[in-house]
Amino acid sequence: MGGTCTAIGIIIVHFVNMEAIEFPGYITYNGGIVFAVIVFNFCSILVGYWLFFRLLSIFPNIELFRYFAAFAGSIAI
Repeated sequence: MGGTCTAIGIIIVHFVNMEAIEFPGYITYNGGIVFAVIVFNFCSILVGYWLFFRLLSIFPNIELFRYFAAFAGSIAI
C-alpha cells in the first residue's frame, strides 16, 4: 500500500511539474511513453520498498541491500 501511494505521488508530481514549464512551444504526450513511465515508476519504487522492508529485516548487516534499495527509490524519482 505504501509503495502504491508513493508511486502515485511521484507520478502526479512529475506530470504536474512538467505542466508548469513555460516556453514558447507546446508539449505533446505519447501514450506509450507515459504508460512506460508509470509502469517503470511503480516497479522501481516497489522493488526499493521490498528490498528495504523485507530483505533488510532478514539480513540487517548486509549493506549492499541498503544501496540497492536507495538506488531503486532514487531511480523512481
